[in-house]
Amino acid sequence: MDNDIIIETFPVGPLEVNCSIIYSLSTKKALVIDPGDDYAVFSERIRKKGLILDKLLHTHGHFDHIGTSAKIKKTNQVPIYLHKDDRLLYQRLKEQGELFGFPTEPPAVVDVFFNDGHAIGWAGSSGKPFITVIHTPGHSPGSSCFYTEITGKPVLFSGDTLFARSIGRTDVFGGNHAKILSSIKEKLFLLPSQTEVIPGHGPYTVLGIEKKENPFLDDSEL
Repeated sequence: MDNDIIIETFPVGPLEVNCSIIYSLSTKKALVIDPGDDYAVFSERIRKKGLILDKLLHTHGHFDHIGTSAKIKKTNQVPIYLHKDDRLLYQRLKEQGELFGFPTEPPAVVDVFFNDGHAIGWAGSSGKPFITVIHTPGHSPGSSCFYTEITGKPVLFSGDTLFARSIGRTDVFGGNHAKILSSIKEKLFLLPSQTEVIPGHGPYTVLGIEKKENPFLDDSEL
């Protein structure tokens, strides 16, 4: 295991989105997954650790995962990454927040629209493995997960696709129940069973446990 690379996850915002930061202790370069919608909490964590932001990755385009990204981009000159199929959701970010009673700033320009299989490097990982995009539509059209072995063990950032003993909602705009089940069974369940899963909300889990115990996923169909 590379002791220089740290993954730190903490809840952000009223809906307690799991924001994850992958950073190097030596270079202080950091890649962020789902910064959430509370700029004060996020920026204070970055300031205390003295981190230099390199990329903002988003598992999908819902306001609670991405609401503060425009401000972070402006203050840190850091690029925004999102799957192209969530472009419409992202463009309606302010409307999303208003529907749920949360003020949300208009979105900034997305710098990179990634696709399935996209390998993402970052400034803190010199010589280390990339983060791989796994497109997992179902919760939203562009919902994606990020897989890495950058710390020496397999880790999956599953967004709102897979949770501990649960799956993402599909009764929202662009949701599709059949697609989310297919995404999990035909893509995520091909990863190593010992993969640690860091979901978009709630506690961590392990992929092998979800294969056996998730009530929304029938083992007989795998």
